[in-house]
Amino acid sequence: MNSNFLIFGASGLIGSHFKEACENNEKEFISIGRRHLPKLDINKQRIIDFDSFESLPESESCVICLGYPLTSYQLIRMGKKTKEKFYKVDFEYVQKIAEILKKNGTKNLAVISSLGASKHSPNFYLKTKGLMEDSLKKLKFNKLIIARPAHLLGDREVPRKEIGITIIELFDKIFKNLLIGPFKKYKNIHGSVVANKIYDCFDESYQPGIYIIENDKIKKV
Repeated sequence: MNSNFLIFGASGLIGSHFKEACENNEKEFISIGRRHLPKLDINKQRIIDFDSFESLPESESCVICLGYPLTSYQLIRMGKKTKEKFYKVDFEYVQKIAEILKKNGTKNLAVISSLGASKHSPNFYLKTKGLMEDSLKKLKFNKLIIARPAHLLGDREVPRKEIGITIIELFDKIFKNLLIGPFKKYKNIHGSVVANKIYDCFDESYQPGIYIIENDKIKKV
């Protein structure tokens, strides 16, 4: 294998923190994306066209942190064009990557989904995430790690400034101490926490199987 990890979406919130975890633990990785990352060694990067790529570098494990950018309103309701773009990135790209990885012999895969993801959901966003999860399970990787975070906190490459985000984060600050027990998973969570939980799951102490991360909790299913 050429590296410990392939990272798709290393410029994003969770992907960038996962990259840092690899660097801090001296793990070899290759960042794969549409453009070069200016602060990363060019030898650790591959630029691809997601609409036409047919091959990927070999790696023992992979983290897919891709996601079409949506507003808080679009998480609830999308127009037809937005649905098409979102589905292409969050389902079709992820599925194609996973199929090539499987052929390459990649053993372990992690992907970012969403809290509430279900292929039976009436919400297009959550349904697509659920369908994506289901399609990856069928590929039978040695270890499949599915992160289902609630609203993510942290510094993003492109800051999100909209009233919906402000309300969500303000609500969490006011009521987070009331979100206990089964409601704890609805708390906002920092992207670095999710990235580090994903990194932990790749450790050999976690046996082969499917792992679900809901905020900061890991469970095997």
